[in-house]
Amino acid sequence: EAVMTIVWLSEYWKTLLPTFVYIALVYAVFTDIRFRLIPNWISIIIICAFIGFYVTSNNPSLSADHFFVSFIVLIVLLPLFAFKKMGAGDIKLVSALSLWMGPTHIVEFLSLTALLGGLIAILYLMRTYVAMGLSVLPVYGGALASACLHGSQTVPYAIPITFAALYLMFQLYGGLV
Repeated sequence: EAVMTIVWLSEYWKTLLPTFVYIALVYAVFTDIRFRLIPNWISIIIICAFIGFYVTSNNPSLSADHFFVSFIVLIVLLPLFAFKKMGAGDIKLVSALSLWMGPTHIVEFLSLTALLGGLIAILYLMRTYVAMGLSVLPVYGGALASACLHGSQTVPYAIPITFAALYLMFQLYGGLV
């Protein structure tokens, strides 16, 4: 009976832990859009959830390679922070999620993140042109244009990171509880 309980708990956690990651990612998007900040605790939750998943899983494909990949991603992305091309929170988020992707899916994750990030950057560039078009409208045109341009000029990169991660994690680890 005790063995059955342990097996049930293991399966329960293997479903619940990715759900914690999904919730943390949604919150990361919210904070990145609102404040251009991704709190450190989000990356910590993602790392702890993976460690819990790793411990409760009997999957031999989960190995130390996942940790190595995450470390390499962190080292490769750090210069982007040094040159102010990427935020520290974005780098920590990508590195934490790299644990879940492992060596077999890391290229797909990074490629999808870069593609989606490029699309969002184009949308951000287009908002200037939309604002210019709105400014010619009578009465509220100037106010609408100002609202369109208000806020940070940086791209909230948690959006493409999250969409890429959710897309792959749903395939690899399943949906919500």
